[in-house]
Amino acid sequence: MLYKILFTLTALLLIFSCSCKKGTDGFAAAIWRLEDSSGICASVIHGEFYAGIQPDKDSCYILVSVNVTQTGSYKILTGLQNGMLFYDSGFFNNTGIQMIRLKPSGTPVNEGTTDYAVNFNSGNCSLAVNINNADFNIPENSWRFVENDTIIHSGYTTQAYLFNHLLIVGGSEPNAPGNQLTINLACSVTNPVGSYHTSWLDHVNGFSYTQDYKLMYRTDNWTSIEKIMQFSITKFDISAHKLWGLFYGQSEDPSNPNARIIKISKGAFKTSFP
Repeated sequence: MLYKILFTLTALLLIFSCSCKKGTDGFAAAIWRLEDSSGICASVIHGEFYAGIQPDKDSCYILVSVNVTQTGSYKILTGLQNGMLFYDSGFFNNTGIQMIRLKPSGTPVNEGTTDYAVNFNSGNCSLAVNINNADFNIPENSWRFVENDTIIHSGYTTQAYLFNHLLIVGGSEPNAPGNQLTINLACSVTNPVGSYHTSWLDHVNGFSYTQDYKLMYRTDNWTSIEKIMQFSITKFDISAHKLWGLFYGQSEDPSNPNARIIKISKGAFKTSFP
């Protein structure tokens, strides 16, 4: 009788162990598909990606919709394409549609559209990411950015200073001295090349734009990681006193009671400093 009981328990343990696939972290692996409620492979690209510039993981990522049919651990890793891949890992506590971020790793090499494949339990999905040219071919001592994907602002840098670990770039639009751009970054004065972003914890890094001397939008007082501006100093020549940079992200309209969000894209500047 004891032999039969032990045999039955052993059989049950074998069945149980074969029905639960283990993830790499020791937990049972989740079952999921990269799709929304309509069964479509859905994704949204956040931030901007540039050839030769390592993207910031807080502002540059792919937001994907995942349909979870069995809870458990997960690990998503795309293939390495054009010098960069996307990844995420964690634990799905609930079934149903969920949103996750695929974070970048590496530095894109060439401009153009790059496809990143994600393989999952019963299929695959291709995510297209546009890699921009880091040089917008703007003239020396000038700046440019696009507001909400429609309005182009551009002008000339009237001042740029590097002192006490602080970079300040300012400029106005032609024939409109009241339309001014200001960027200030806490950075090294000997080699400022690198990435920076705004933070509600530190108000040193910032961006603002005025029209007719009225503050139109700015980046400070942030309370969410979703609302940040990203800055990259791409070139620095101390002997020629030249500095190039890029910027993009989100700012707010301080005069709007609902704190209207302004999208800033394709921002660039080329400036000289004393």
